[in-house]
Formats: sequence, C-alpha cells, structure tokens
Amino acid sequence: MPGIPVWILRDDHELELAATPTTPEEIERVFSDKRWIQSFAKNHRIDFDQVGHVTISTVFLGSGDFPFETLVSGLTPDGEGGSQLASLEEHRWKTWLEAIDGHEAHLAKWRRLLQPLHRLAVASE
Repeated sequence: MPGIPVWILRDDHELELAATPTTPEEIERVFSDKRWIQSFAKNHRIDFDQVGHVTISTVFLGSGDFPFETLVSGLTPDGEGGSQLASLEEHRWKTWLEAIDGHEAHLAKWRRLLQPLHRLAVASE
C-alpha cells in the first residue's frame, strides 16, 4: 500500500516532503511532528475573499499529491423559498503558486459573474 505524502510548507513557499507514512503509527508520528504542526498552523489559511454571497477560501492541507485546496461556497435556493450554504466549486493544487493563481482566477470569475447582480440590486434601491 503506497503512503500518502505529508508536506511541510517552507518560508520560501516550496514544499518539503516530511514523510510518506503507510501505517497508522507512522501517520500519527508524522502529524505530531513539531515542524509539520508549525508549518500547518502558520500556513493553513492562505487566502480568503468574499464576493457578495460567495466565499472563496484557499488552504494548505499538508498532505496528498495536491496539498492545496480552493473551496468556493455560497447561498443557493433550498427549494422552500429560502437559501442554504452550499459548496459551489472545489479545486486542488500541487504548488503554492498554482494555489495563489487559482484563488485569484476564482475571485475574478465570481466578481465577473456577480457584478451584473450587484448593479441590479443597487439600481433597485
């Protein structure tokens, strides 16, 4: 059984392979390593933006082949005349630069999509 790579994100934003654990004991040891904990705590939340009712959040996950993730969530109709929070998009990235570029692309996309709605709301006030 191949292991899941566990990463430390260095100050220069490069990834350093901490380990590739394969057993529960190895996984526990790696995730309790002081360097990994500090890296994760320092870098977990990379970027966060709000565009209208849409939230774009990019985080460092610290493990896997794609250790960065961008989540886009927002309000959607619940079918009963109200709304509910829902995941709209989810993307994983291999590098810090891909994650930053991906976050900015999502931000631009949602600004472009929601700009006409914002103009309508302002005009109706």
